[in-house]
Order: sequence, then structure tokens, then C-alpha cells
Amino acid sequence: MQINYRIYPASFGILATSVVVVVLFGGFFSSDFDLYAIQRFLLVGILAGLTLVLLPRLICNFQSLNGYRNALGFCCLLLGAMSISGTSGGALYGWVEPVMFGGFFILPILLAAWLGRAGMTNVQSLAESFLYPLVVGCLLYGYVALIIYAGKMQEGEFRVIDYLPWGFNNIRYWSHIASWALPLLPLAVFVGPLKRSGLWRLCVLIAGGLWWWVLILSSARGSMVGLVASVFFSVVLMGRQAFPWLKELLRHFSLGILFWLTLSLGLPAILAGDAGTLSLDIDTGDSGRIPMFAEAFAMSMVHAPFGMGAQSWLTHELLTDSYQNASKFSHPHNMYLFWAAEYGWIFVFGVLGLVAVAFGKLLRKRAIVQSGSNQEYALCLIAFTASVVAALVHASVSAVFLAPASMLVGLFIITIFWMLLGENKEAGNRTGKGTITRAIAALVVFTISLSSSGIWSYEVWQYHQAMLEDKASFEDDRWAPRFWLHGNFPRAQ
Repeated sequence: MQINYRIYPASFGILATSVVVVVLFGGFFSSDFDLYAIQRFLLVGILAGLTLVLLPRLICNFQSLNGYRNALGFCCLLLGAMSISGTSGGALYGWVEPVMFGGFFILPILLAAWLGRAGMTNVQSLAESFLYPLVVGCLLYGYVALIIYAGKMQEGEFRVIDYLPWGFNNIRYWSHIASWALPLLPLAVFVGPLKRSGLWRLCVLIAGGLWWWVLILSSARGSMVGLVASVFFSVVLMGRQAFPWLKELLRHFSLGILFWLTLSLGLPAILAGDAGTLSLDIDTGDSGRIPMFAEAFAMSMVHAPFGMGAQSWLTHELLTDSYQNASKFSHPHNMYLFWAAEYGWIFVFGVLGLVAVAFGKLLRKRAIVQSGSNQEYALCLIAFTASVVAALVHASVSAVFLAPASMLVGLFIITIFWMLLGENKEAGNRTGKGTITRAIAALVVFTISLSSSGIWSYEVWQYHQAMLEDKASFEDDRWAPRFWLHGNFPRAQ
């Protein structure tokens, strides 16, 4: 039976809009403390829901996975590392984080396999259904930033970096979103129903310029390095076909520089009458990361290639002298060393294996891109590749794959990225052969998935309540933020 996929872009777009609202504008509705938890619960709900929907469907149509067999092989490494780390650390609620990480990397591949069967046209529609809400959200966020800026100028507060970015507990969490979003914004003038609208193109340009302004103002080094690396990678790999996207990205960057010169240097200099206070403050130090990197690496070697167990970064006896004398934090600011320390190099090899599979698929798609036969597809692939590369590079110095807002946005982008890499052939009619057997198998899988997702979701809730209860007993900031903003506090079993 031929399946009608028209509903998927609409559903994808509605869910994407909800995520963009919660990520960028949740601060209007709740405190930072509550918003972090809301975003985490939303992520957990999406992962649990995808598990319930995808696994039974793929059991009935396992041919959909044929193009992703190599990727699924590395997913088995992730599952193995999850299983070992969830039991070896000895921590209560030790399964909560490993399951989240596993779902974050595995479920986008399964979703891409399922949705990619609808053909390339549908894949591009899905990309647009995420891109347009993201652009509108970034534009509105930029306008609110301008309003905050104007208000602070009127109050005589010329150091606006203390107030921008807004709506995030920490500037790093906003920079994660910038790494994902900035490579995608130029794509909005090349695809979708508004691509020929001059007003829309102007709005996209303003959105990009405002976000680059805030990025420059915040001196988010990790995001800047990730974006530079992503541009270099995309242009080198895809050649001249990336030039239209690059040209538009440079327009956004140039406007961001203009905003910065005008709003962050020029106007404050005129109003404050003291240009000496307006120098660009860029921290060139390591922000205490090197001792954390060394400690995480030392942890990864204790039981190599296995880790010390989930949450062990918080509870282990310190191994290096440099970290003994350094400030403590709830994660080592490097996702790869973090995973190696707690989940083992097996988990890291699994993630790097997925990266290698994606790179191999990119090389095969390169010929299609450079042929120029489908420019919209080529630009979609270039932009989403740049977004993923920027996040992967940024993750080497920040918790890009731990903060819930970043993971929510990244979940959509990684899914679309895998779909763009797929074969994306139209699904044909299927015979009824084995229908009863597959239906029974799907029912069994659904029952198991429902039970597992329910248990995990309940554990997440219990984990949240337990950590709230224990928060009053701990004054040390090194326990936060982790899975929850208020932290992870060790408790006796």
C-alpha cells in the first residue's frame, strides 16, 4: 500500500515551531531554573515518543534501514557503552543520561530512514518546515535583543553584554544555538515558498545580522571557531556550488559587523563620552578547561576502553594534580572527553563512526551537488552539513550535546541531515507477504517500547524530584548544571 507522507512536513513544522518557542522564548513564561527542566522534559518526551512511533513501524518495514546499515552498526557500539556505563557507575538514576545520549544519536537515523522513503521532494519540504520557524524565531529574538539594548541605553547601561544574549541561564547555552542556526539562516533565501520575496530576504538578512552582532558582542569563541571550521569544510568539500550560500552568509556576517560597530561601539561612545570603555573584551585564556581536559582523559584511561560509569565525573576520586587545584565544574567542557571518561572510548568510537559514515555519504553526494542538477537540494545539504560540523567542533570546548536547548534544536537538524544523505527513493507498493507476522512483531516491539519509555520517563521524573530535595544539602557549585540546572547531587544508596 502506498503511504501518504503529506502530513509529515506539517507535523514536523508544528513540532519545530513548538521547540523554537520553548528554546528562544521560554524565558517569557518561566524562570531560568524552571525553563531548563521544561526543555529537558520536552526532550525526554520527544525521544520517548519517537521510540514508540518508529520501532514498531520499522519492524514492519525494515527495508527502510538498508541505506543506514553501516550507521546502525556503530549505533550498536553506543548501545553497548550505554549498557555498561549505566550499571558500572553505581549511581542512582545512572540510566537516565546514557539513554538520553543513545536516543539522541540513534533515533534521528531511524526517523531519517522512515521519512526518507517519501522521496527527495518530501525531504526538502521537511527541511523547509524546520527552517522557516527557525528563521522567524531568530528574527523575533533579534528584535527583542534590540528592544533590550535600547532600554539599557536609555538607562545609561552601556555594557549591554551583561544583558545580551537574553533568555538563557548562561551565555554558552545561547552560543550552542548560534552554532546550529547561523549556517542555516542563509538557506532560507534559496528554498521554500518565500524565496523570491524581497521582504522575506530582507527579514532573513536582518535576523542573521542581529545574531552575528550578539555573537561578536558575546565573544563566544567556541561558536566562532566552530562556524569558521564549518564554512571551510563545506566550501572545500562542495566547491563552487557552496558559493551562493557562502555569499549570503558573508552578507549576514558583514551586517553583524556593522551592527556591532554602530550599536556596540559608536552609539555607546557618543552617549558615554568614553571610548576607552568600548574595547572588545575577548578572553584568550583556556577558562580553566585544560585541567578538566586532563582529568577527563585520565578518567578515560582507568578502565579503557570502558568508562568509569555514568555520573562518575561528579563522584570519582580526583586523579590529576592540576584538577585538584583548579575550580570544579559539573562536566569537563569537552563532550568527547566527557563521554570517554564516563561511557568509555567505545562510546566515542561509536560517535566518530557515525561521523565517518556521514562523511562517506557526503563524498558520494558530492558528485550530485557539483553537477548542479538540483541546486535546492545541494544548498540544503551544504547548509545542514555546515550546521552539524559547527556543532561537532563547538562540542570540543562546550556542552553542546548536554544542554537541553541545544539538543532539542540539534535533534531536528541531525535528522534532516541524515535524510539529505539518504537515497530518498519513492516508496513503492508493498505486498501483503508476512503481514500478520510483522504485525505481531510490531505489537510486541510496541509493548516493549512503551514499557521501556515509561520506565525511563518515570526515572527522569524521580531523578528531578530527588535532586530538588537534595539541593538544599549542597552548597558546592560544581554539582551544577548537569542533566538539571540545579545539578546532580550524590546521595547514599
